[in-house]
Amino acid sequence: MKNILNNKKILIAILSVAIIAILFIALGDKDNKNDPIISKYKGGNVTLSEAQAELNRLSLQNKNPQKIEFNGLNANQKEAIIKEVVLREISYKEAKKRGLDKKDDYKKSVKLFKSEILKQNLYTQIAQNAVTEEAIKNSYDKIIQNIKDKEDFRIRYISLATEKEAQSLYKRLIKRPKSFTYHATKKSLDKEAAKKGGDLGFVLEDLIQADILKQAKSMKKGNIASPIQVNNKWAIIKLEDKRVAEIGKFEEVKDIIARNLSTKALQDFISKEIKNANISISIQ
Repeated sequence: MKNILNNKKILIAILSVAIIAILFIALGDKDNKNDPIISKYKGGNVTLSEAQAELNRLSLQNKNPQKIEFNGLNANQKEAIIKEVVLREISYKEAKKRGLDKKDDYKKSVKLFKSEILKQNLYTQIAQNAVTEEAIKNSYDKIIQNIKDKEDFRIRYISLATEKEAQSLYKRLIKRPKSFTYHATKKSLDKEAAKKGGDLGFVLEDLIQADILKQAKSMKKGNIASPIQVNNKWAIIKLEDKRVAEIGKFEEVKDIIARNLSTKALQDFISKEIKNANISISIQ
């Protein structure tokens, strides 16, 4: 699919600093009288918020982080978390005793951490300010206006490495067009599309590469087009269907629009600031 569509993926990642920030928040709650002490050790106590923060830190390291409550753990799991908190506190005190907090590299790390936290807070504010209800509705109205007189195309395609391979398969598909899905699943280099038999679903014409769109517009439903070169690969496409361009109801797509607006606001800010910074690089 990525070989044909000009696909825009939205991703704002802040987990790297969130892991450390959780611990700072926990340390700030240390004197909270409403924070129950759940364990004592020689030289200190462990509070519920500290244990929860440690659990959150470990959870963020997973590929699919989930909110887990400390009180929901079994006894062995709770003990393991508490030991991690105690070890961190002991190590922190020992490091300070050895004067490691006075080292330049530590000071630089703290400064870097603080600047990273502030940067992420700024990015969050910019993203949030960009997604007012009015901005989302205006963006939706523009999309409605822009898709007038346009079409959605439902294309099935096979991506191949060489022209020879593509031409050979094309001849077989012309004889047996019903085998297109099978060959797309088995042979297409686009593995994501291959899982669906090469089916890309309905796609707005503006998001389809020009060469592919030109073919699609000249085809009838069910037709298979001769191979063309696309991004250093060869593609065989089949037109499954086409329709007047559609967009979901406002409530169905408002979250997607909001993410797009947030991403654009961040991209615009970054581009502007980098340009204004007039960066000069002297190291080759």
